[in-house]
Amino acid sequence: MSEPIPEQPPARRHFLDYLVREGFRPRLMADGDIVFHFEGREYFLQWDEGDPQLVRIALVNFRPVENEDDFQKVAVAAQEVTRRIKVVKMYATGDDTWCVVELFLPEPERLTDVFGRSLSAIRSSLATFEMALAGKLTD
Repeated sequence: MSEPIPEQPPARRHFLDYLVREGFRPRLMADGDIVFHFEGREYFLQWDEGDPQLVRIALVNFRPVENEDDFQKVAVAAQEVTRRIKVVKMYATGDDTWCVVELFLPEPERLTDVFGRSLSAIRSSLATFEMALAGKLTD
């Protein structure tokens, strides 16, 4: 039997309502993360309980890492993405690759003001990542 999901903080409830209004079909996970789909990929929206102003939009496990040589290529490409794209952190986790937008918001419910731009940053980071892997980036 699953445990009931506890009452959510106002910012989280506000953002769940926002996603529904925008046509997303979000799910609230037992740990408080919000899961939603965008352009065929699954994203997680996370709040840090120890830092209420920190909000993360995470695209996890978007590109498998096949072996040690592949890990090195992915890590270098991810580092280049992190260097080039504002607010994005991309990294290899050992056997997969993650892309995360981290934001400090004085009022976490204001995420709705920058949500679209944050998704655009992730979209740009994925394109930059592919270009970096292909050796097609120039300064």
